[in-house]
Amino acid sequence: MKLALLLCAVSVGVPVCSANLITNGDFETNAVADFARLDTNDITSLPGWKVIGSACTATSGKCTLVLNTIYTEPNAIGTIFFQSQSGNQSIDITGGGNTTDGGVEQTLATSIGTAYALTFYLGNMDNNASLYGAASSVRVKVTGQADQFFSNNVSDANHLNWALQTYTFTATSALTTIDFINNTSATDNEAGIDNVQLNVASNTPEPSTWGLMVLGGLALTVRRAKGRSQPHRP
Repeated sequence: MKLALLLCAVSVGVPVCSANLITNGDFETNAVADFARLDTNDITSLPGWKVIGSACTATSGKCTLVLNTIYTEPNAIGTIFFQSQSGNQSIDITGGGNTTDGGVEQTLATSIGTAYALTFYLGNMDNNASLYGAASSVRVKVTGQADQFFSNNVSDANHLNWALQTYTFTATSALTTIDFINNTSATDNEAGIDNVQLNVASNTPEPSTWGLMVLGGLALTVRRAKGRSQPHRP
Protein backbone atom coordinates (compact mmCIF):
# COMPACT_ATOMS: atom_id res chain seq x y z
CA MET A 1 0.00 0.00 0.00
CA LYS A 2 1.40 3.41 -0.94
CA LEU A 3 2.14 5.81 1.89
CA ALA A 4 -0.13 8.42 0.29
CA LEU A 5 -3.04 6.07 0.80
CA LEU A 6 -2.02 5.33 4.37
CA LEU A 7 -1.82 8.87 5.70
CA CYS A 8 -3.90 12.01 5.68
CA ALA A 9 -2.21 15.39 5.94
CA VAL A 10 -1.99 16.87 9.43
CA SER A 11 -2.56 20.64 9.77
CA VAL A 12 -1.87 22.16 13.20
CA GLY A 13 -2.79 18.89 14.90
CA VAL A 14 -5.99 18.53 12.86
CA PRO A 15 -5.87 15.69 10.31
CA VAL A 16 -7.35 16.72 6.97
CA CYS A 17 -8.27 14.41 4.12
CA SER A 18 -9.19 16.55 1.10
CA ALA A 19 -7.79 18.99 -1.39
CA ASN A 20 -8.08 22.68 -0.64
CA LEU A 21 -11.70 23.71 -1.24
CA ILE A 22 -10.91 27.44 -1.42
CA THR A 23 -10.56 29.02 -4.85
CA ASN A 24 -7.51 31.27 -5.28
CA GLY A 25 -6.58 30.97 -1.62
CA ASP A 26 -3.14 32.47 -2.17
CA PHE A 27 -4.52 35.40 -4.24
CA GLU A 28 -2.18 34.68 -7.16
CA THR A 29 -4.75 34.87 -9.96
CA ASN A 30 -4.66 38.25 -11.73
CA ALA A 31 -1.15 39.46 -11.02
CA VAL A 32 -0.52 43.07 -9.99
CA ALA A 33 2.76 44.84 -10.75
CA ASP A 34 3.04 46.51 -7.34
CA PHE A 35 -0.31 46.92 -5.58
CA ALA A 36 -3.98 47.37 -6.47
CA ARG A 37 -6.90 48.95 -4.60
CA LEU A 38 -10.17 47.06 -4.80
CA ASP A 39 -13.67 48.49 -4.34
CA THR A 40 -16.45 46.82 -2.40
CA ASN A 41 -18.55 44.30 -4.40
CA ASP A 42 -15.63 43.67 -6.80
CA ILE A 43 -15.98 40.03 -7.92
CA THR A 44 -13.52 40.01 -10.81
CA SER A 45 -10.17 41.25 -9.51
CA LEU A 46 -9.72 38.29 -7.15
CA PRO A 47 -11.38 35.27 -8.82
CA GLY A 48 -13.28 33.22 -6.25
CA TRP A 49 -13.54 36.17 -3.86
CA LYS A 50 -15.88 39.11 -3.39
CA VAL A 51 -14.60 42.34 -1.84
CA ILE A 52 -16.83 43.44 1.05
CA GLY A 53 -17.24 46.46 3.32
CA SER A 54 -19.62 49.36 3.92
CA ALA A 55 -17.83 51.99 6.01
CA CYS A 56 -14.81 51.58 3.75
CA THR A 57 -16.97 52.52 0.77
CA ALA A 58 -18.02 55.77 2.43
CA THR A 59 -14.39 56.51 3.28
CA SER A 60 -12.66 55.81 -0.01
CA GLY A 61 -14.20 52.84 -1.77
CA LYS A 62 -10.86 51.09 -1.50
CA CYS A 63 -11.75 48.30 0.88
CA THR A 64 -8.94 45.81 0.19
CA LEU A 65 -5.44 45.99 -1.25
CA VAL A 66 -3.65 43.36 -3.31
CA LEU A 67 0.08 43.55 -2.63
CA ASN A 68 2.83 42.08 -4.78
CA THR A 69 5.64 40.59 -2.71
CA ILE A 70 8.00 43.26 -4.07
CA TYR A 71 5.88 46.11 -2.63
CA THR A 72 7.71 48.39 -0.18
CA GLU A 73 7.06 51.69 1.59
CA PRO A 74 9.40 54.38 2.95
CA ASN A 75 9.05 54.80 6.70
CA ALA A 76 10.71 56.55 9.62
CA ILE A 77 12.47 53.28 10.52
CA GLY A 78 13.64 52.76 6.93
CA THR A 79 12.12 50.84 4.03
CA ILE A 80 9.46 48.35 5.11
CA PHE A 81 8.74 45.22 3.12
CA PHE A 82 5.38 43.54 2.45
CA GLN A 83 6.53 40.10 1.33
CA SER A 84 3.80 37.51 0.77
CA GLN A 85 3.60 34.32 2.81
CA SER A 86 2.92 32.15 -0.23
CA GLY A 87 3.67 32.88 -3.87
CA ASN A 88 3.89 36.45 -5.13
CA GLN A 89 0.77 38.13 -3.73
CA SER A 90 -1.17 38.67 -0.52
CA ILE A 91 -4.05 40.96 0.45
CA ASP A 92 -4.35 43.69 3.08
CA ILE A 93 -7.91 43.98 4.35
CA THR A 94 -7.31 47.34 6.04
CA GLY A 95 -7.58 48.74 2.52
CA GLY A 96 -6.20 52.12 1.59
CA GLY A 97 -5.20 53.59 4.97
CA ASN A 98 -7.39 51.43 7.25
CA THR A 99 -10.90 51.93 6.01
CA THR A 100 -12.20 50.06 9.11
CA ASP A 101 -14.38 47.24 7.77
CA GLY A 102 -12.96 46.08 4.45
CA GLY A 103 -12.44 42.43 3.63
CA VAL A 104 -13.21 39.55 1.32
CA GLU A 105 -15.61 36.62 1.28
CA GLN A 106 -16.07 33.36 -0.56
CA THR A 107 -19.08 31.02 -0.78
CA LEU A 108 -18.56 27.33 -1.44
CA ALA A 109 -20.39 24.03 -1.29
CA THR A 110 -20.19 22.11 1.99
CA SER A 111 -21.80 18.99 3.43
CA ILE A 112 -24.08 19.50 6.42
CA GLY A 113 -22.64 17.78 9.51
CA THR A 114 -19.13 17.53 8.08
CA ALA A 115 -16.20 19.01 10.00
CA TYR A 116 -13.91 21.41 8.13
CA ALA A 117 -10.51 22.86 9.01
CA LEU A 118 -9.93 26.47 7.95
CA THR A 119 -6.34 27.72 8.00
CA PHE A 120 -4.81 30.99 6.89
CA TYR A 121 -1.87 33.28 7.61
CA LEU A 122 -2.33 36.67 9.25
CA GLY A 123 0.34 39.27 8.53
CA ASN A 124 1.52 41.99 10.93
CA MET A 125 3.96 44.77 10.04
CA ASP A 126 6.82 45.80 12.34
CA ASN A 127 5.13 47.62 15.24
CA ASN A 128 8.00 50.10 15.35
CA ALA A 129 7.03 51.47 11.95
CA SER A 130 4.91 54.60 11.92
CA LEU A 131 1.24 53.87 11.06
CA TYR A 132 1.78 50.19 11.95
CA GLY A 133 2.01 50.28 15.75
CA ALA A 134 -0.84 47.93 16.70
CA ALA A 135 -1.65 44.25 16.28
CA SER A 136 -3.17 43.04 13.03
CA SER A 137 -6.64 41.65 13.70
CA VAL A 138 -9.31 39.92 11.62
CA ARG A 139 -12.88 38.84 12.28
CA VAL A 140 -13.80 35.58 10.58
CA LYS A 141 -17.48 34.92 9.88
CA VAL A 142 -18.62 31.47 8.81
CA THR A 143 -22.24 30.60 7.99
CA GLY A 144 -23.96 29.13 11.04
CA GLN A 145 -21.02 29.75 13.38
CA ALA A 146 -20.15 32.34 16.03
CA ASP A 147 -17.73 35.02 14.83
CA GLN A 148 -14.09 34.23 15.47
CA PHE A 149 -11.37 36.82 16.14
CA PHE A 150 -7.69 36.34 15.36
CA SER A 151 -4.75 38.67 15.93
CA ASN A 152 -1.01 38.78 15.32
CA ASN A 153 1.18 41.17 17.31
CA VAL A 154 4.56 39.62 16.51
CA SER A 155 6.93 42.28 15.26
CA ASP A 156 9.78 41.52 12.83
CA ALA A 157 12.20 44.27 11.86
CA ASN A 158 11.02 46.17 8.77
CA HIS A 159 8.88 43.42 7.30
CA LEU A 160 5.72 41.38 7.75
CA ASN A 161 5.43 38.58 10.26
CA TRP A 162 3.06 35.84 9.08
CA ALA A 163 1.31 33.78 11.78
CA LEU A 164 -0.68 30.64 11.01
CA GLN A 165 -4.29 30.67 12.24
CA THR A 166 -6.66 27.72 12.37
CA TYR A 167 -10.36 27.19 13.02
CA THR A 168 -12.38 23.96 12.84
CA PHE A 169 -16.17 24.03 12.40
CA THR A 170 -19.03 21.75 11.44
CA ALA A 171 -21.03 22.88 8.43
CA THR A 172 -24.70 23.68 8.99
CA SER A 173 -25.58 24.47 5.38
CA ALA A 174 -25.03 23.15 1.86
CA LEU A 175 -23.51 26.53 1.02
CA THR A 176 -21.07 28.14 3.44
CA THR A 177 -19.79 31.71 3.20
CA ILE A 178 -16.47 32.58 4.82
CA ASP A 179 -15.74 36.27 5.50
CA PHE A 180 -12.42 37.84 6.45
CA ILE A 181 -13.22 41.29 7.90
CA ASN A 182 -10.75 43.88 9.11
CA ASN A 183 -10.76 44.22 12.91
CA THR A 184 -7.48 46.13 13.24
CA SER A 185 -7.18 49.32 15.30
CA ALA A 186 -7.62 52.46 13.19
CA THR A 187 -4.07 53.45 14.15
CA ASP A 188 -2.61 50.53 12.17
CA ASN A 189 -2.68 50.06 8.39
CA GLU A 190 -1.99 46.36 7.86
CA ALA A 191 -3.93 43.14 8.28
CA GLY A 192 -2.43 40.75 5.76
CA ILE A 193 -4.20 37.58 4.66
CA ASP A 194 -2.54 34.84 2.63
CA ASN A 195 -2.58 31.11 1.91
CA VAL A 196 -6.21 30.43 2.87
CA GLN A 197 -7.16 26.76 2.92
CA LEU A 198 -10.30 24.82 3.75
CA ASN A 199 -10.14 21.05 4.03
CA VAL A 200 -12.43 18.30 5.23
CA ALA A 201 -11.26 17.39 8.73
CA SER A 202 -10.83 13.65 9.21
CA ASN A 203 -12.93 11.87 11.84
CA THR A 204 -9.90 10.54 13.65
CA PRO A 205 -8.75 10.12 17.27
CA GLU A 206 -7.05 12.89 19.26
CA PRO A 207 -3.70 14.15 17.89
CA SER A 208 -1.62 12.06 20.33
CA THR A 209 -3.45 8.88 19.33
CA TRP A 210 -3.29 9.91 15.68
CA GLY A 211 0.51 10.25 15.96
CA LEU A 212 0.83 6.74 17.39
CA MET A 213 -1.34 5.37 14.58
CA VAL A 214 0.83 7.09 11.99
CA LEU A 215 4.03 5.69 13.51
CA GLY A 216 2.49 2.24 13.71
CA GLY A 217 1.42 2.41 10.08
CA LEU A 218 4.88 3.49 9.00
CA ALA A 219 6.49 0.66 10.96
CA LEU A 220 4.14 -1.88 9.37
CA THR A 221 4.92 -0.53 5.90
CA VAL A 222 8.67 -0.81 6.54
CA ARG A 223 8.35 -4.37 7.89
CA ARG A 224 6.38 -5.46 4.84
CA ALA A 225 8.94 -3.89 2.54
CA LYS A 226 11.80 -5.66 4.32
CA GLY A 227 9.92 -8.93 4.31
CA ARG A 228 9.66 -9.13 0.54
CA SER A 229 11.72 -11.92 -1.05
CA GLN A 230 15.13 -10.89 -2.36
CA PRO A 231 16.78 -12.21 -5.54
CA HIS A 232 19.04 -15.24 -4.96
CA ARG A 233 22.70 -14.41 -5.07
CA PRO A 234 25.05 -16.85 -6.85
